[in-house]
Amino acid sequence: MGVPRLGPGLDVGLKRRGSRPISRHYRPTCLALVFAANLVLSGWGHFHLWPWKKKPSRASATNAPRMVGTIVLVNEEELFVLIDDGMRVGPPMGTVLKINPAGGPPSELRVTQVQRPPFIIADIIRGTPRKGDKVFQ
Repeated sequence: MGVPRLGPGLDVGLKRRGSRPISRHYRPTCLALVFAANLVLSGWGHFHLWPWKKKPSRASATNAPRMVGTIVLVNEEELFVLIDDGMRVGPPMGTVLKINPAGGPPSELRVTQVQRPPFIIADIIRGTPRKGDKVFQ
């Protein structure tokens, strides 16, 4: 069965059960309502229908320690270390870096200069860093 026609080129339209046909003027409105409901239910709206799907806050992501690199050379006489940052963006001069070796006391370093990337030179503030220790900001 095809779509019943009223005349040449005129469709009867969509019919609801046992009632009159939906007017052609309401079809765009119905489509807009279906589209808006789809956006809201898919999470694009400003309504928080699912509170258990919260995104992690930016503050917790920025407070996490960021790895700067690994110690390549330790000069205990002049109290400085050479850090290989592995082509990462290095910290600015004056930044305090931390080392937390497993089974040893923590150490602190202060960045003095970036020497021929990927190397960073840092002064030892406290502790005894060792070659191979991972450095965090």
